[in-house]
Amino acid sequence: MRKVSAFLLIVLWLAGSLPPLCAQKKTLAFDHLSTEHGLSNLNGTSLAQDSLGYVWIGTENGLNRFGGQQVDVYKNRIGDSTSLINNSIEKVYTDRQSRLWIVTAQGVSRYIFDQDCFSNYVPTRPATSVFYFDITEDADGRILLLAKENLVFVYNEEEDTFDFLYQIPLADQVDPFVVHRHTLYAGYQRGILEVDLHSGRVLARHSLPGLREAPYNKLSMRVIHGSLWVMGYGIGVYQMKLNTQEITHHSELSVTTVAPYDEYTLLLGGTGGLYMFNLLDTTIYPVHAVQTEGYLVNSTEVLVDRGGTVWVASKGNGI
Repeated sequence: MRKVSAFLLIVLWLAGSLPPLCAQKKTLAFDHLSTEHGLSNLNGTSLAQDSLGYVWIGTENGLNRFGGQQVDVYKNRIGDSTSLINNSIEKVYTDRQSRLWIVTAQGVSRYIFDQDCFSNYVPTRPATSVFYFDITEDADGRILLLAKENLVFVYNEEEDTFDFLYQIPLADQVDPFVVHRHTLYAGYQRGILEVDLHSGRVLARHSLPGLREAPYNKLSMRVIHGSLWVMGYGIGVYQMKLNTQEITHHSELSVTTVAPYDEYTLLLGGTGGLYMFNLLDTTIYPVHAVQTEGYLVNSTEVLVDRGGTVWVASKGNGI
């Protein structure tokens, strides 16, 4: 009897220490945030949570802050240099110093928390037109900004300016970009570009099967669990393991955004709505959304905040 009991204890211990064979399919209940609740625009473009817990929502016409009760809207005010630099939001980003950056079509704003206003930046070079795409942070805490013509700028902490760093030598426009360790990965029309972070020298080009045949749309990229995930309209979901550079094409779904949901599950947002990706068996299945099923189509970004709440920005349906 003692041997049987000991055997059962070992089996139970092993069962508790192993990951589940299949992530449980979940039904999620969502609330809907729209212009009726004060949102500035129904076309959501970017989501971020600040250090105080507020969720910031970028749209095609204004920046929104939501704390659970009301929506505060920030827009450009002509003649006010401390207002948002432009209303067309490309990216909302929080860095490791808890600073909030807003990339717009015409410049970059940094939110000043204690003054409820913005510092604005329009980095450029002579003979170049201004248009900005993406912002990220490297392992050394440097803030990098991607602009038209593959110009990369770095934030100068002492001068409070964005200084030109280098130009990525590629005829195609790259967008977006992410940093992992000392390498910058950028998406472009033919695949993934691997760039030396400090010099801008192209180290490698990784083609994505099927990408050339699809009509080009803006890609989305994110590093999660040691892999670079790349997706976009009409091309599906690609995973590149950064240690081996092995590329796997997981799905033909039109997916535009990804976020980690738990240790074994990713959330994917796209034209068809919200999906869960099981990292254990690589299955993808749709999420059933209670009360707001139709609002999750045309998802543009997914955020899982520090409290575990899932936020989905969509084109045409708000949040």
